[in-house]
Amino acid sequence: MQHPTSSLRRKVLSAPFVCALLASAGLAGCEQQEVADGADGGGGTAGTEGGVGGTSGAAGASGAAGASGAAGAGGASGSSGAAGAGGAGPCDGVPTTGTCVGTTSIRTCMVTHDGETSTSQVIEVACDPTLEKCDATDGVARCVPVGDCAEGVVECKDSATLRTCTSGAWVETPCGADSCEAKTGYGAGCVSFAPGSGLRVQGRFLYEKHVPNSATNPTGYSAAPVAEGGGNFLVTIYEGQELIGIDLTSPGGSTSVGTFDVEVSQAPTATTYIYFWPVAWSDQGKPLIAVARAKSPDPILQEADEYWWWGWELCPGGQGCGTATIDVGDLTVTVGDGSGAANIYHWFQYDYFRLRAMPKWNEVDPPLSTLVLWQGYVDSAQPGIKFSCGSCFLPPSLGGGTVKVGATATENDRYDTSMCIAGRGSGVAGQWDYESHWSRSTMNHEIGHWSMSSWSTSPGEGGPHYVDSASLPGLAYSEAWATFSGQTNISVGPGDNDPIYFTVQNGSGFWVDISKAQWSGGPLDRPNPNGPVDQDVNENIVSSVMWSLWASSNALTPQGLGDGPMFEVMRSPRLNGSVNRGYARLDFIDYLDALSCENLATNSQIQAAVDEVGFPWKAADVVCN
Repeated sequence: MQHPTSSLRRKVLSAPFVCALLASAGLAGCEQQEVADGADGGGGTAGTEGGVGGTSGAAGASGAAGASGAAGAGGASGSSGAAGAGGAGPCDGVPTTGTCVGTTSIRTCMVTHDGETSTSQVIEVACDPTLEKCDATDGVARCVPVGDCAEGVVECKDSATLRTCTSGAWVETPCGADSCEAKTGYGAGCVSFAPGSGLRVQGRFLYEKHVPNSATNPTGYSAAPVAEGGGNFLVTIYEGQELIGIDLTSPGGSTSVGTFDVEVSQAPTATTYIYFWPVAWSDQGKPLIAVARAKSPDPILQEADEYWWWGWELCPGGQGCGTATIDVGDLTVTVGDGSGAANIYHWFQYDYFRLRAMPKWNEVDPPLSTLVLWQGYVDSAQPGIKFSCGSCFLPPSLGGGTVKVGATATENDRYDTSMCIAGRGSGVAGQWDYESHWSRSTMNHEIGHWSMSSWSTSPGEGGPHYVDSASLPGLAYSEAWATFSGQTNISVGPGDNDPIYFTVQNGSGFWVDISKAQWSGGPLDRPNPNGPVDQDVNENIVSSVMWSLWASSNALTPQGLGDGPMFEVMRSPRLNGSVNRGYARLDFIDYLDALSCENLATNSQIQAAVDEVGFPWKAADVVCN
């Protein structure tokens, strides 16, 4: 390993490489947008942020459009266009969920937008011909392993046997006197329970971030950054090329967030380095969550050459290495060194562990893996990347993400999905361009789209959607879930909550308060309580109803259901089966019916929440099966 000369070290990491070391030494949606004077934003790609959403496809159930997305500040969000009744749709029958072209490629309908003009196109992405094939048995086309397993995956077959996927087949390795152990964060390995070296490295990993400049009426972010501990980051300690210690930073609890206490197999020297990675592997040794360096504003590329990482000399100049316990103190990643990537990972790992603990959500473990692509401001010549989608989630039907950490496909890390977070900065203190890595609402909104794709069923609908206007029912439901679930993630709990969605786009900040059904431009338009159940509805009105059901305070009509019912219902047969009521696609009516059918909320609780905003759900009309 070649060490750079700067004090902050960087080194490329590959999941197969780490899993091998562990074995020998013992992881299409978009943010909502502001509308200014009714003007549309710039053109968006794949129905993502930056343009008007895909309008409903020409008549026909098969009509489809691009992956859901959002517009830039002052624009309408882009999403897949839904089909009407009878016809082929904007891509002649090619769906947004994708279709297999033989066994080698995925063909997907995507709609791009420029002002009031929508243009549909068919995107074809190739699976790796040596390792993958296209499969659409569950209705969503995706690249899956050709053999029995995904290349490079390392897992425990049982307590005595480690197995590694090589060329699509399992290769078993007995652990001998050791035991095979798996841990979310850094996968599986043969672990020795013999007495260790007794040598330890301790400290705390922190990163800088900017926060909203007001709790109730934000217009931008804080001028000065604040430091926060980074939990569940992978820690590796190297002596030259040799890995001598590995662990995770603390997520909190009995110790402060970001602290670490790593046992090393030999005494550190002046050539020992410590690294921190925003990556995690599942218990099965599959890449699960990671943040990598974006290299193109095109979200469809979904490719990186390097993970984000940060490292330091453990004993600069050889000083401080002569004790059994080395305390390196606080190691802080600054904004200039890419702390935006750390902030993104902080929220993703937190949400993953929170969400998989929801009732019945452990039935899908691991969920869809996701590669997050981001590049922040470096200098005026490299201001960071604002994707053509702004910030967006790309589902499996668009091929998944790849980190090319080696010369061959077997050395690459593959992810089921990808996510793009805008990082373009102004370089001027106190002036904000499109730095979505500081918007916890934006990041958690995208994570909400990922959670629906991983654990429930998406309506797969799109069309124009504005922060202050009504949208197609299916689109309103999926966007509302992303906002609602995102705001619960950043809240302490139903009684100590944060309902204000805030972001800055193109230098302009705006907010939505889902506890009051208002935004920075005024009250949100409400639906007609006497109108049809399939009427268009504002996504933030739907979020407000969800918030009222969940919250025990700080809501229009707080019902205090909390996490359990509101998240468990996403796994219900009513939402994941063939039953549908009213609108042609899955929508909020179906979500509320499922709450009632599964006895997760009383009809009086649901009625109180919907009546407050005029949403046309009636208990007498519920359909369960």
